[in-house]
Amino acid sequence: MFLNGEPLGSPFLFAGIFADTGDPISHDGTGSLSRYNPRKKLVLVPQRKIVCLVGFMAAGKTTIGGRLAQRLRWEFVDLDRAIEEMERMAVSEIFSRSGQAVFRNAETAALERVLSAAKKSTVLAIGGGGFASKENQKLLHDAQAITIHLDAPVDELWSRATAAGAPERPLLTDRATFAALWQTRIEQFRRADHEFSTSGKDVESCAAEIEQMLKSKGVL
Repeated sequence: MFLNGEPLGSPFLFAGIFADTGDPISHDGTGSLSRYNPRKKLVLVPQRKIVCLVGFMAAGKTTIGGRLAQRLRWEFVDLDRAIEEMERMAVSEIFSRSGQAVFRNAETAALERVLSAAKKSTVLAIGGGGFASKENQKLLHDAQAITIHLDAPVDELWSRATAAGAPERPLLTDRATFAALWQTRIEQFRRADHEFSTSGKDVESCAAEIEQMLKSKGVL
């Protein structure tokens, strides 16, 4: 998949954020997927910053996030890849085996673990449905993450999502369903701290402009 000529889904930059937690990167030991524990409190790390990119599928979260992290010399985590690391199976396999509800619980568990384990400033890309969860929004708020909605017209998003070489997406079916799903999620995306349009821009321009935006907001 491409964002105006630039490949989306570039080599994964996941930095092994679970490596020093002392916990096995696997299931919860019972054979079921990991579950979020709402009673567990996040521990904030002084001076560590988290910028979280949110938005609909094909918004460019992974590729722009990876390039932004490179520019800032921060860590980068794609939450979907973190889920796959924890559960040892692809996101599409989790959907097909266990359904969306179970995946969303595993997603929240992974988000809590990523936010708790992050020792360095991090750019985080969260899947299209992840930010629709109020629980996930609260986790990001409690972690003092700066959230940025990557926006683009739904027709452009559809073109990106269905382009040759685009990655498999469990919720990608037909154009009408795609647009209806976008409509149900757009108001949640607009709860993000900032909004940035990726329409008609290449990856490098997006990363550079977001960096400047973060500087202008005093984040950097």
